[in-house]
Amino acid sequence: MNSRHFKILAAFAIGAGLTGVCAAAESNPWSIAVYAGDAVSGSGKFRSPQAASIANLGTLDPKLAGTSGTLALDRLGYHEAYHNRFSAALEVGYTVNDNLQAFGRFSYDARQGRERDIGSLSSSAFASPQRVIAHFGNSDSRGLEVGARYLWLASEQWRPYVALSVGSTRTDDMNASLNVTNTAISVAQVRFAKAGNTFSQSFETGVEYNPSKQFGVRFSVRANHVGTPPSDRDPRLASLGFNAGNDAGNRVDYPVSLAGVYRFE
Repeated sequence: MNSRHFKILAAFAIGAGLTGVCAAAESNPWSIAVYAGDAVSGSGKFRSPQAASIANLGTLDPKLAGTSGTLALDRLGYHEAYHNRFSAALEVGYTVNDNLQAFGRFSYDARQGRERDIGSLSSSAFASPQRVIAHFGNSDSRGLEVGARYLWLASEQWRPYVALSVGSTRTDDMNASLNVTNTAISVAQVRFAKAGNTFSQSFETGVEYNPSKQFGVRFSVRANHVGTPPSDRDPRLASLGFNAGNDAGNRVDYPVSLAGVYRFE
């Protein structure tokens, strides 16, 4: 979402606020919501396929001194390297009118690293190519965003809605330890993506159930788009012949959450 889209969203919220300011003034417009859930899947390129020649494998395993080899890494997606453990968020809302709400939200997403076969090492010293096994470490992210939610008054208690938000997400380093089967080759803590802040945007849809004026429950499904991590070149990968920087791309997470909503009076 570019700056033009952000300006449109802001103008929409301000315009609606001017028409509903009298209604909001009749009662306390502030609310708080606590979200908990999980991301059902994810998408995005974590690494492109690459191959590099290693002149002397003895630098990695003394038993292979004097032999050369070719290390090939497969294409890798975020969902292949990480499993989403849980998602949580804390949101502060401001009711503009019966249909529009502005909000600010802090979110936390925990991801557990997987163990994956990510490529192969070929050499005349092997009868067949040996597999490269990556043990990815955990990588969490924290986001801060602002947005607007539009609700339909389907009934006295049920209110379906859609929401848009923009903000910034900080993701931890994405590291992995590499081992090659049937060899002593082991490279610890290879950085596949550098920690940093990236621009993020979210689209959310769901339904809110309000058994009373003060309390409610909200079910939501969100598509959260997180920008490309900062450019980086890990010296451990460079020592293996991969001299290009890491090429992790954008990712999209799909959190499914249940929230408890409290409205101040």
